[in-house]
Amino acid sequence: MGRLLENIVAVELMRRKEPSLNYYRNGFECDFITKNNSIQVCYTINDKNKKREINGLIEAVKRFGNSPILITYDQETEIDGVMVIPIWKWLLQ
Repeated sequence: MGRLLENIVAVELMRRKEPSLNYYRNGFECDFITKNNSIQVCYTINDKNKKREINGLIEAVKRFGNSPILITYDQETEIDGVMVIPIWKWLLQ
């Protein structure tokens, strides 16, 4: 399901004509980099994957100087300054 969400985000970024670098990796990974956001996509954020997902975003934000967004299926919160939003809400922005 996580890959399906990644595909939805990729299609939406193309639809929005966002110039993006798909996938950044330097120790950790980040799925999408745009002018304004580093975007990580994860079906659900939990104790097992939280460190990996957040660290990838933090690394990308330091490198590119943009804002972090973590997109999930249905979770909405903030973790260590990272906005976690459900896919439906991100699609409506």
